[in-house]
Amino acid sequence: MRTLLPLLGATLLTSACSQRPNGNPEHTASAYTSTDTSGAQAREGTPTGTQLEAPPKISGILTALDHLSRQSLKEFNANVTAHKNQLTGSVASMRSDLARLGQADTGAFKALADSVTEDLGGGTGEAKQLNDPERKAHIARVRLLIEMYQKANPTPR
Repeated sequence: MRTLLPLLGATLLTSACSQRPNGNPEHTASAYTSTDTSGAQAREGTPTGTQLEAPPKISGILTALDHLSRQSLKEFNANVTAHKNQLTGSVASMRSDLARLGQADTGAFKALADSVTEDLGGGTGEAKQLNDPERKAHIARVRLLIEMYQKANPTPR
Protein backbone atom coordinates (compact mmCIF):
# COMPACT_ATOMS: atom_id res chain seq x y z
CA MET A 1 0.00 0.00 0.00
CA ARG A 2 2.83 2.38 0.85
CA THR A 3 4.40 1.85 -2.56
CA LEU A 4 1.08 2.20 -4.30
CA LEU A 5 0.27 5.59 -2.71
CA PRO A 6 3.28 7.50 -4.19
CA LEU A 7 2.63 5.89 -7.57
CA LEU A 8 -1.03 6.97 -7.45
CA GLY A 9 0.01 10.53 -6.44
CA ALA A 10 2.54 10.77 -9.26
CA THR A 11 -0.07 9.56 -11.77
CA LEU A 12 -2.62 12.13 -10.61
CA LEU A 13 -0.04 14.91 -10.65
CA THR A 14 1.10 14.00 -14.15
CA SER A 15 -2.41 13.87 -15.56
CA ALA A 16 -3.44 17.14 -13.86
CA CYS A 17 -0.39 19.02 -15.14
CA SER A 18 -0.64 17.71 -18.68
CA GLN A 19 -4.22 18.83 -19.29
CA ARG A 20 -4.55 21.73 -21.69
CA PRO A 21 -7.29 24.34 -21.93
CA ASN A 22 -10.24 23.38 -24.10
CA GLY A 23 -8.88 25.43 -27.02
CA ASN A 24 -11.24 28.32 -26.56
CA PRO A 25 -9.67 31.28 -28.40
CA GLU A 26 -10.81 33.62 -25.65
CA HIS A 27 -8.24 31.95 -23.40
CA THR A 28 -5.38 33.16 -25.56
CA ALA A 29 -3.89 36.60 -25.90
CA SER A 30 -3.43 36.28 -29.64
CA ALA A 31 -5.07 38.87 -31.87
CA TYR A 32 -5.36 36.22 -34.57
CA THR A 33 -7.59 33.84 -32.60
CA SER A 34 -10.05 36.36 -31.25
CA THR A 35 -13.72 35.50 -31.64
CA ASP A 36 -14.66 39.18 -31.67
CA THR A 37 -16.65 39.86 -34.81
CA SER A 38 -17.62 43.42 -33.98
CA GLY A 39 -15.14 44.79 -36.51
CA ALA A 40 -12.97 46.30 -33.80
CA GLN A 41 -9.32 46.49 -34.60
CA ALA A 42 -7.19 43.66 -33.26
CA ARG A 43 -4.38 46.07 -32.55
CA GLU A 44 -5.02 49.66 -31.68
CA GLY A 45 -3.72 52.13 -34.23
CA THR A 46 -3.75 49.68 -37.14
CA PRO A 47 -5.86 50.92 -40.07
CA THR A 48 -8.68 48.53 -40.91
CA GLY A 49 -8.68 49.49 -44.55
CA THR A 50 -11.85 51.55 -44.30
CA GLN A 51 -10.61 54.35 -42.08
CA LEU A 52 -9.35 57.42 -43.86
CA GLU A 53 -5.96 58.85 -42.93
CA ALA A 54 -6.08 62.32 -44.46
CA PRO A 55 -9.08 64.10 -42.86
CA PRO A 56 -7.42 64.65 -39.47
CA LYS A 57 -4.27 65.88 -41.22
CA ILE A 58 -6.11 68.30 -43.49
CA SER A 59 -7.23 70.57 -40.66
CA GLY A 60 -3.58 70.86 -39.58
CA ILE A 61 -2.48 71.67 -43.12
CA LEU A 62 -5.18 74.35 -43.48
CA THR A 63 -4.16 75.92 -40.18
CA ALA A 64 -0.51 75.86 -41.26
CA LEU A 65 -1.37 77.43 -44.62
CA ASP A 66 -3.23 80.27 -42.90
CA HIS A 67 -0.25 80.83 -40.62
CA LEU A 68 2.35 80.56 -43.39
CA SER A 69 0.47 82.99 -45.61
CA ARG A 70 0.56 85.66 -42.86
CA GLN A 71 4.28 85.25 -42.10
CA SER A 72 6.96 87.39 -43.61
CA LEU A 73 8.81 85.70 -46.46
CA LYS A 74 11.86 85.29 -44.22
CA GLU A 75 9.78 83.54 -41.55
CA PHE A 76 8.04 81.43 -44.19
CA ASN A 77 11.35 80.22 -45.60
CA ALA A 78 12.59 79.46 -42.08
CA ASN A 79 9.55 77.17 -41.59
CA VAL A 80 9.18 75.79 -45.09
CA THR A 81 11.01 72.49 -44.41
CA ALA A 82 8.60 71.63 -41.59
CA HIS A 83 5.71 72.51 -43.90
CA LYS A 84 7.20 70.33 -46.64
CA ASN A 85 7.42 67.34 -44.30
CA GLN A 86 3.86 67.80 -43.05
CA LEU A 87 2.55 68.29 -46.57
CA THR A 88 4.37 65.25 -47.97
CA GLY A 89 2.77 62.99 -45.35
CA SER A 90 -0.66 64.50 -45.92
CA VAL A 91 -0.44 64.12 -49.70
CA ALA A 92 0.55 60.46 -49.27
CA SER A 93 -2.46 59.97 -46.98
CA MET A 94 -4.80 61.61 -49.48
CA ARG A 95 -3.50 59.36 -52.28
CA SER A 96 -3.92 56.27 -50.09
CA ASP A 97 -7.45 57.27 -49.11
CA LEU A 98 -8.53 57.79 -52.70
CA ALA A 99 -7.07 54.43 -53.70
CA ARG A 100 -8.74 52.78 -50.69
CA LEU A 101 -12.08 54.31 -51.74
CA GLY A 102 -11.61 53.07 -55.30
CA GLN A 103 -11.56 56.59 -56.72
CA ALA A 104 -9.88 56.55 -60.10
CA ASP A 105 -7.39 59.37 -60.61
CA THR A 106 -7.89 61.11 -63.93
CA GLY A 107 -4.32 62.31 -63.62
CA ALA A 108 -5.31 65.76 -62.39
CA PHE A 109 -4.96 64.87 -58.70
CA LYS A 110 -1.60 63.18 -59.21
CA ALA A 111 -0.27 66.07 -61.29
CA LEU A 112 -1.35 68.63 -58.69
CA ALA A 113 -0.04 66.53 -55.79
CA ASP A 114 3.31 66.21 -57.56
CA SER A 115 3.29 69.94 -58.29
CA VAL A 116 2.79 71.02 -54.67
CA THR A 117 5.62 68.81 -53.44
CA GLU A 118 7.91 69.88 -56.29
CA ASP A 119 7.25 73.52 -55.35
CA LEU A 120 9.23 72.79 -52.22
CA GLY A 121 12.02 70.83 -53.87
CA GLY A 122 10.38 67.38 -53.87
CA GLY A 123 11.85 64.31 -52.22
CA THR A 124 13.29 64.45 -48.74
CA GLY A 125 15.58 66.89 -47.02
CA GLU A 126 15.51 70.63 -46.79
CA ALA A 127 12.89 72.52 -48.73
CA LYS A 128 13.59 74.96 -51.50
CA GLN A 129 13.34 78.62 -50.52
CA LEU A 130 10.46 80.39 -52.28
CA ASN A 131 9.94 83.97 -53.34
CA ASP A 132 6.63 85.70 -52.57
CA PRO A 133 4.82 84.90 -55.87
CA GLU A 134 5.95 81.25 -55.58
CA ARG A 135 4.70 81.09 -51.99
CA LYS A 136 1.27 82.49 -52.94
CA ALA A 137 0.97 80.11 -55.89
CA HIS A 138 2.03 77.14 -53.74
CA ILE A 139 -0.50 77.90 -51.01
CA ALA A 140 -3.27 78.28 -53.61
CA ARG A 141 -2.37 74.92 -55.20
CA VAL A 142 -2.31 73.13 -51.83
CA ARG A 143 -5.80 74.50 -51.10
CA LEU A 144 -6.96 73.34 -54.54
CA LEU A 145 -5.50 69.87 -53.91
CA ILE A 146 -7.38 69.60 -50.61
CA GLU A 147 -10.57 70.72 -52.36
CA MET A 148 -10.08 68.04 -55.06
CA TYR A 149 -9.55 65.40 -52.37
CA GLN A 150 -12.66 66.48 -50.47
CA LYS A 151 -14.81 66.41 -53.63
CA ALA A 152 -13.58 62.91 -54.48
CA ASN A 153 -14.07 61.69 -50.92
CA PRO A 154 -17.79 61.00 -50.33
CA THR A 155 -17.45 60.60 -46.56
CA PRO A 156 -18.35 63.45 -44.21
CA ARG A 157 -15.50 65.64 -42.96
